[in-house]
Parts: sequence; C-alpha cells; structure tokens
Amino acid sequence: MYKFKSTLFSLFLSVTSACYAGPWLMAGNLGEKSDIDLLADYGLIKAPVMSWPIAWQNIEPSLTSPNSQALLKTAPASVKQAYQDIQALYKTQAKLDTVNTSITADGGSNINPFPTFANRPRSNFGAGIATGYQTTHFAGNLALSYGRYNDLNRYVHLDGSYLDYFFGNWSIGFDKINRWWGPGYSDSMILSENAVPRPALTLQRMRAYPFETKWLSWLGPWSLTTSLSKLNPDRAIPSPFDWFTNLSFRPVNSLQVSFSRDVMFSGDGRPLNWTMMKNVILGGHTCGAPDHTEEYCTYNFALKQHYDLSLKWSLYQGWKIPLALYLDTSFNDKTPRGHQIKPLTDPIPAKTAFLFGANTWTETNAGFLRIYTEYEYNIQNIWYFWGGHGGDNIYGAGGYPYTY
Repeated sequence: MYKFKSTLFSLFLSVTSACYAGPWLMAGNLGEKSDIDLLADYGLIKAPVMSWPIAWQNIEPSLTSPNSQALLKTAPASVKQAYQDIQALYKTQAKLDTVNTSITADGGSNINPFPTFANRPRSNFGAGIATGYQTTHFAGNLALSYGRYNDLNRYVHLDGSYLDYFFGNWSIGFDKINRWWGPGYSDSMILSENAVPRPALTLQRMRAYPFETKWLSWLGPWSLTTSLSKLNPDRAIPSPFDWFTNLSFRPVNSLQVSFSRDVMFSGDGRPLNWTMMKNVILGGHTCGAPDHTEEYCTYNFALKQHYDLSLKWSLYQGWKIPLALYLDTSFNDKTPRGHQIKPLTDPIPAKTAFLFGANTWTETNAGFLRIYTEYEYNIQNIWYFWGGHGGDNIYGAGGYPYTY
C-alpha cells in the first residue's frame, strides 16, 4: 500500500506541459509509444519504430501519404484516434522558427528502481524548464533541471538538452537525452530510461528510406544512430569512451529488426592508438594468445563490448490478429575485474540476457486497451549497462528473472 500511495503522490505532483522535442518524438510516454506501435502495426507508419527518439520525418510524412489516408478510411476507431493524437502532437512539437518552452515539476518517495518506458521522478523533488528553437537546418533545446539523483551529488542537470545541424538526410550534434532501443514496454537490454542521459556526439539518419540498389533494397526502410560519449572517472578504468550504434530496418511490414552495439574503450592510462581503433571498429575483443601480454591487451584492445538483437513480429499484417511478439536479447564479452585490465579470453556471448514479450490490443469505449506481458532474464551482473557503480546493480549480484 505504501508503494501505491507513493506512486499516486508522484503522479499528483507532476505538472508538466507538453515537453518540446523539436525534430524528434522522444522516449518517455507510454501512451505515445502505444499509439506509434498501433499505427505501425496497422501499416500507417512504414519505418522501424523500436529505437527512440524517432525522427518526426519517419512518422508525419508516412501518416499523410495517399496510401495511409486510404487505409485510414476503413480503420478501426482506435487507429483513427491514435492517428489524431500523434498528428496533434506533431503540430505542437515540430514547429519551425518558433520558441517553445516547457516547465516541469515532479517528485515522489520510495521511487521504483525498475523504470519502464514511462518517465518517472529521479528524486524526491525535481523541477525544470526547457526552451527550444528549430529551423530547417538547426534545432536546439536548452533544458535545466533541479534535483538530487540517487547516484549523483549534483543538483543542476542539462538532461534533455541538444544542439543539432541537419545536412541532407542526416543530423549531427551534441545532446544529453534519454534513448530507448528495444521493443519492450518494461525494459530494454541495452539502452533504457534507467540510467541518466550523458553528453554525447550523435549522428543520426533522419528519414528511413530503403536502399535503391537491388542488393540491399530487401532490407526495406532503415535507420541508423551512432553516439559517442565519455564516461565518468569513477570507474576501474577511469573516463573511457563509450560508443553506441543502432541499425534498424523493416524488410516487410510485419517484421522489424534492430541490431545494436556498444563498445567501451581507451580511458585514463589507456591512450588511444590505431591498433585499438582497428579492434574497436572490427570487433576484435579477445586477447589471450601466448604472445599477448597484459600490457599489450591494455594498450590495444577495447574494455568491453555489448551486442543487442531485437525482433518484433506483428500478426496484424496478413492475419488481422491484434497480436505482436518480440524478443530483445543481448550478449557481451567478459567484464574486466579489479583495478587492472585483464585479458579478455571469453568469446561473445560470455554473458547473455533477454526479454521476451507479447502484447495485444482491443477496442474500448474510451479508445483501445493494450495488454502486454514481458519476461526478462538477466544474468551475471551486467552492472554497467544499468548505470551502476563499483560492480553493484539494482538487481543484486546475481542473475534473476523478472516478469511484468
């Protein structure tokens, strides 16, 4: 009962206006995710939509296309309502040459350490203000917030800030935003709402056009995001670089595929060199041959690599069954122990985790009801990817299954 009251308190205290997101639909709202999934399952959105934030260019032009308008005429009431909600959100968020401002306040007690896709308070009390501006070539948002996070001693944060430049079908810029890569509603195996966002240099494809060449056109619409950041110094290897990359594609309307990779490298005492970069780019992760000394491993190999594969299959396309099945599974090589980097002798996958889920939806008088069930299995203390420090994580020191 106490936890239930705490949740009510948190929801009651939240007085947030429509947060400015500029050229993207940001992660953090379960209703928006459900609407986007419904429109994609019904065929009104053609792009892959498992990796957030999603560029509005993948949503709005597809919704207003002649094919989508024809489908919409015979669509169920819930699909039409989701369409109207997302279109209204687009008109609010993606305004050009207009200053957009949002004010937020939230808080709670006994805050749930298992965050879902939905935003949740990170401190007993928090407040913030954000101001953004977008043109055809630039987009920026300055977000200032106050609140003491559980794992940080800082009170003022820039979470939600970004500055991007657009060229052709790409954007490049600096940001400090949350990302959610995966089909799940309760969790993601690689990037989720759990860890606080960190400053990063990001390159992102804005519109998921398919390849024109016949050799790759079978992939269908595809998107790419790659992001480089530098981590905090309070680690066994202080201040390493962290490089996240996601490639998503949709070969047929009923199937979405997402492949992600994270590699941590360099850091204090591990200068960046060409050999290390070659191993980072090509995935060279093992170092245990007789002629590979610990010093050689320290100076020439990545610290850690993490791979993630997500699949989502919608049975609505083709069978008209309101059901989606999905799998999010990850693999990573051996975690270095102690204060010295050790040879990485275990091949991928040395450690695995996965989330399996299914969801269905049905019409109601108020719109539609989505029901999902997800089973998550984490093993072997994959602590870094959950934002922990010193080898501890919110799951404890072992592997435990969780069902939502």
